[in-house]
Amino acid sequence: MIQRYKNRYVLVESSMPINTADRAAESEIMRSIESEMGRIGHLQANPRIVHQVNDSVFIVRTNRGYERHAVLALAFIKSFGGRGAGFYTIRISGTIRSLMDFCRKTYAKTAENVRKR
Repeated sequence: MIQRYKNRYVLVESSMPINTADRAAESEIMRSIESEMGRIGHLQANPRIVHQVNDSVFIVRTNRGYERHAVLALAFIKSFGGRGAGFYTIRISGTIRSLMDFCRKTYAKTAENVRKR
């Protein structure tokens, strides 16, 4: 039997440019989320950065039912890379496709960075 994963996708905007393709930057974000949520909350939510829309907007995948915990943890992060930073939730969706469509409409200037599916 094939098990289906129930995920939620969170569109996040940061106040400073972040390159999530860099493993060090991604692991620093995940450590910050874990310190805010705690070890067990982090394991339950299982947040992962799945796509970067532009230099300050990216998509985080979480387990369904724990997306609010991940959003709160991101909101409490106040510094990144030794500098002050803020992470703002733009939208939460059940599919990554709907977030990509939203990004194409909202961030039309950077639409070439959004992969078409």
